[in-house]
Amino acid sequence: MEAALRTLEADGQLNEKDVHAALTKCLSLASPGSPFVIRLCKAIQYLSLQRQLPYTNNQLDAVLQYLISIINASVVAVRRIAGAQAPTPPATAAAAAARPPAAATMNEPLETLEAALRAVGAVVYEQAARCRKCITPLIEASLPCLVVAMPPEARRAAAGAISSLYVLPSTGKKDKVPELDTALPRVLEALVASLRADPPRDPAALVKHATSLLKALLHVAGRSNTIDDALVPEALAALKFFSFFKTLGDAPRSRTAYDPLGSLLPAAPQPFTPRVAKQRQIRRQRQDQRARDGLPVPPSSDSEVSDLESSRNKTPSTWRVRLLALQCLQIIAKRSSRRSIVGYWQSFLADETQPESSTLFSACLHDPSPQVRAAAADAITSFLEGSKQFLAPADDRPSGIAFTSFASSLGALVASLHRHTTAAVTAETDGPAAIRHMKTLSALISNCSYERLLPGYLRDIIQIIRPFLDDSVDTDLRVAAMAVVASVFGAQSRAEDASAIFGRSVPSDRATPVVTPPAASATPIPAPAPA
Repeated sequence: MEAALRTLEADGQLNEKDVHAALTKCLSLASPGSPFVIRLCKAIQYLSLQRQLPYTNNQLDAVLQYLISIINASVVAVRRIAGAQAPTPPATAAAAAARPPAAATMNEPLETLEAALRAVGAVVYEQAARCRKCITPLIEASLPCLVVAMPPEARRAAAGAISSLYVLPSTGKKDKVPELDTALPRVLEALVASLRADPPRDPAALVKHATSLLKALLHVAGRSNTIDDALVPEALAALKFFSFFKTLGDAPRSRTAYDPLGSLLPAAPQPFTPRVAKQRQIRRQRQDQRARDGLPVPPSSDSEVSDLESSRNKTPSTWRVRLLALQCLQIIAKRSSRRSIVGYWQSFLADETQPESSTLFSACLHDPSPQVRAAAADAITSFLEGSKQFLAPADDRPSGIAFTSFASSLGALVASLHRHTTAAVTAETDGPAAIRHMKTLSALISNCSYERLLPGYLRDIIQIIRPFLDDSVDTDLRVAAMAVVASVFGAQSRAEDASAIFGRSVPSDRATPVVTPPAASATPIPAPAPA
């Protein structure tokens, strides 16, 4: 057994025939109660990730069936120990002295469970179509690890295994795996429930916990064609919390002079420094030394190293958590029915009745990360697409009645959407993020009916977009700006609004414009220098 494990852990030229022979021997000898199980699981993870060991279908099924048996046995052991550690009536002094420490009792099965789940994630990555025979047992074994009663480490490892199972292949085409589609509702429900559960107290562990669960939710929701309406409220509540995620280690930092978020605004991620490069080099050297000594080498990625460095610096980066939460929010808003999503407009989109800090536009305007700002714009676009029939009754004209009608409140929401979207385009300094904001503006124009709105909205939009049509601006920005202009022409608008495109001055019935265009520079985003 020891010689076979050394063959699997060797860091030399890979002889596939010898490695598979040693792996087959280890699978037959390392039973669930064997002390070699953890080493074998880490060796399987190492061979699958770093050595890219190819498997035949029969070999893949044999490895997964073994790992499933380890997971099931470990889950039973963890539950039994957790039940034994529950509060009980006072025992005698002799019985209390003979009882082993709780941490020592729980560590071994929990470590075995984590190692088996990580090995599963490494083996099934982009291999779901080849292991259809084991998909249902694998999901049945992983879902109990996501329940709230399980330790956070087990929930994080189970989320990683499910994420690898549902990840789309590198080709981008969705494989036809009916077993995955059948289990989708249960997996989504389990992930959302685990995301809503009490998170770890440690800031670094909290970042890892949220990142693992959000990645799994992103991949699982990405395979789904529709999201059940009963799951939408819980999912949106969890994602809204993580969209403004911040841990105690973050220092408040403002992107603009006015910061409505206050202490909720997280710090920007730390740049890649020579010290970070040195730490990664030392870590790789230690791994190589362990491999030469015949010890197991747990594979690590740059994200894991970054998480370790963040925990050492006591400043865990949270922008990745916000980015993943917004990407999940975009997919759920796109895959859910329009009627169910419309009910959450006031919770996520700008409205006059609530502060800006509780809406997605706070991320668009004030988040220090350009990737997060772009993801927030995409999420807003998903909320707006296909909602023309719901925005059609909007009317912001003076009504003269004593109460606020539904059309007037909807008109106030539309006016707020125009103001914040145009302000995001004007304030953006990153090119890709500005393109996303323009796509949001195009979606807003395409889904609004301007016949019952005050004139001037489209004229103000053209005044803001016009600088981006200059030849000195980047080509992608000009294309996005032209798409906005095309949306303006396609809208059922007033003739006086469309005439502003040709430079004629038209009086507005509104007291104040939607947004004031910048006067300091004709082009908010500088054009790249010619080659």
